[in-house]
Parts: sequence; structure tokens; C-alpha cells
Amino acid sequence: MSNETERLSGDILLEFLEIAIHTVVYSRRLYPDTIFVKKKLYGTPVYCSIHPEVNSYITESLKGIQELIKKNEVKKVCVVFCDKNTLPIDKIVFDVLALYSRLVVGDSYFIHTEESLRAALLKISHTCRTLKELPEDASFLIQVHTTETASLTLTDDPNNQEDFPWIEAERKCTDIVDGEIVPVREIDTDYLHLEVYALQTAKKSTN
Repeated sequence: MSNETERLSGDILLEFLEIAIHTVVYSRRLYPDTIFVKKKLYGTPVYCSIHPEVNSYITESLKGIQELIKKNEVKKVCVVFCDKNTLPIDKIVFDVLALYSRLVVGDSYFIHTEESLRAALLKISHTCRTLKELPEDASFLIQVHTTETASLTLTDDPNNQEDFPWIEAERKCTDIVDGEIVPVREIDTDYLHLEVYALQTAKKSTN
């Protein structure tokens, strides 16, 4: 039972991350609304990209860390928005605090879990719209923080490199110096515990 719960926890996290990344990209107005379609998940409307390249990038990124999630070796997943020089402007961070493998869970029908994930998606969408507007030449990328051994698995495994190459990010492409943290939502259910927050470049002083 514990192995089954652990598998479910990983599947729930992957599903949530996929729709959350689509939500972030849509809400940040990086692309025209016309490349998104409305769907329904967790009992609430969500917007998903229909652009082949965007979808492939999101799907392959999550597929590449699927096994690491099952091993509980993923620490954070970040959606980073960059300027034309690939320097980070802001990011939405999904901090994976725990994936549970309890023998007994109280939320066997996922009611509380779905409510928590729905509330998180709504808050993510709202928070993204309050962040500073992105420049026209902005882009986004997905960064994954893992354990050191897991990082080696991603970058050195020939299978990973052939299907979807991962590279270690340069510090200048990951760090937002003196960034402003914007809390988004904590998700704590019988299956997983996440902290979601935004990190953006500090606002310039008007003095």
C-alpha cells in the first residue's frame, strides 16, 4: 500500500506541475491568448497551450524528471522568465517539501487534494497577473533543482541526453539577486507537501 501511495503521490505531482506550468505561461501573457484553449481540471477552468513546441518542451521536461520524482529526488521545479540575454526576470517556484508514502491516507477519494490543487491554481493565476509585465522579447525555461546524484543522472545518462538533453544552468541564469519573494500558496495534503512562491527582481527605487 505504501508503494502504491508513493506512486500516486508522484503521479499527482506530475499532473499538477504540468497544468500549473501551462497556467503560469498563460497568466504571464508571454504568448497570444489564441494559442491556449480552455479546459477543466480539479473542478475549475484552466488554460492550456496548443502550440506544438511549447507543449513538447513542457511535456519532455516533466517526462525527463519522472523517475526522479518517483525517487523523491526533486527539490524544486521553477518556471523562469528571462530577458533577451537569458537573464532571469522572475520565476515561479514549486518547492517540493515532501511526497508521502503513508500506509493509510484519509483522503482516499482525493477530495481534499483536489480542493488544495484547485485553490493553488487559482492563486498562481492571480499572482502571475500581479507581477511586473514581461518585455516583448522575453522567454521562459524550466529549471529543476535535484540532489547531486540525481543531477549526475540527468546530465550523464546517454538515454536522457538523447531524448531530451539536460545541462547544468549557469548561476547568472538561475539567481535573482536581492529578489522579492511573493508567497503564493502552500499545498499540504495526504499525498504531497508543496510551497509555491514567486521570486522577482526587486523594484527600482523611485527616490
